[in-house]
Amino acid sequence: MATPAPGYSKSLEADIRAHGGRYIEAPVSGSRKPAEDGQLVAMLAGNPEDVASVRSLLAPMCRALIDECHALYGEAKALGSGSDDMVAVIRAIEQRTAHLA
Repeated sequence: MATPAPGYSKSLEADIRAHGGRYIEAPVSGSRKPAEDGQLVAMLAGNPEDVASVRSLLAPMCRALIDECHALYGEAKALGSGSDDMVAVIRAIEQRTAHLA
């Protein structure tokens, strides 16, 4: 539940899988207070079966669990932004989760 550099994340995933583990990326927006209030937004990525296995663990801390990262980038592009524009991704998250607030 961090936002490491992509290269570090890929290396960590390789190390974990080499030792028989499962790896799920789960960066979140928010801090301690939103986590305590169950108001984080988690963006999940990884093997779909692995992601499904952690959803119930993360749900108490998060108002939204977004495990459709590719769709989210598609939405950002549809909003007229490039795929590397993280502000557009944040706007897409806001639109997708506005009804959960």
